[in-house]
Amino acid sequence: MSQTKKTIFYFTDTHLHEHGPGKHGADAHKNWNEILTELKLRNPDQVIFGGDIGLFSAYPEFFEALKDYPDLRVTPGNHDTSAHVRLFFSSDSDQSPAGFYSAVEDDDLKWLFLDSSTDKISSPQLDWLAHELKTTLKPVILFIHHPVLPVVTAVDHKYPLENRQAIKELLLKHQQPVTIFCGHYHTEDEAVQDNIRQFVTPAVSYQIKKNTVEIEGDASYFGYRMIYVDGSTIETEVVTLYPDDF
Repeated sequence: MSQTKKTIFYFTDTHLHEHGPGKHGADAHKNWNEILTELKLRNPDQVIFGGDIGLFSAYPEFFEALKDYPDLRVTPGNHDTSAHVRLFFSSDSDQSPAGFYSAVEDDDLKWLFLDSSTDKISSPQLDWLAHELKTTLKPVILFIHHPVLPVVTAVDHKYPLENRQAIKELLLKHQQPVTIFCGHYHTEDEAVQDNIRQFVTPAVSYQIKKNTVEIEGDASYFGYRMIYVDGSTIETEVVTLYPDDF
């Protein structure tokens, strides 16, 4: 990953073949097809999926649709099983056969990809993360399914990353800016704490309302995120789509 200027198409939480989207009034497969249309129009330098593909029956279709995009990255979510993902996709830079976590360093940034499919970062992966952070003085761009910083949503109380405090402490000790891109909460959010900046991306399937005690779904929109990297400068925007428009 020596390119210092690139455009990234980031999307997450497709939940294909699952019953959940339908319960909230969403057509996850229709949304997925529109995302593929957007992907072709955008023609990015890289595609990164934030996790939660859906049922195992959806994997062949999912990975077939993405097979021609260069340097595809996947950060498995809590609805994914890493071993099942590996049957259809692998990356030469993955550090462990038990999970999809990897690091790449270019002239300007340290790129980290984590696997939180078990709702936590495993001890070996946490040790690996600590090592990767200690051995670079560059700003970090980190991709993970679960948010690390809190978000005002019922999902944050019910289904957070179990050991996010340990990860946050490692990131706070880093002497350079850390930019996190994640999903899981089915909403858009931006948070900052000291050197950490976190961007949560809306789901492809359906959204979950903020500021509620219980989880309340919202199928009125869906979306993805564009990330623009130029040297160590990282800019981003969410693209919002509306099912009624298609």
